[in-house]
Amino acid sequence: MRPTVGSGAILACLMSCSAKGGEIVADITVTPAGPREFEVVVGGSGTEHHVTVPEGLIEKLNLPEDDLERVVRESFEFLLEREPASSIMREFSLDVIPRYFPEYEEELPKRI
Repeated sequence: MRPTVGSGAILACLMSCSAKGGEIVADITVTPAGPREFEVVVGGSGTEHHVTVPEGLIEKLNLPEDDLERVVRESFEFLLEREPASSIMREFSLDVIPRYFPEYEEELPKRI
């Protein structure tokens, strides 16, 4: 994660990130909760989220169907670079992220 000054990401990292190989990485736990559904806990902040991975998004972005956990984890890394964990919705589908961050659909496949 690469925080930028003034983005709120620095505070989020102080609350829920650790250094790994010179890069700041958020402590994110992703647990399957059903078909295409996951429970996500962001360490430090203690926020909990229920996330759905829509099939259409996976197809649209040509993402791996067999590693949805990674898709969710990378999506949270993306979000935490832009806002604190406390600002992330408690329940949402990944296809709502582009409404708030249009670059998500272009950047996510590069992370996977």
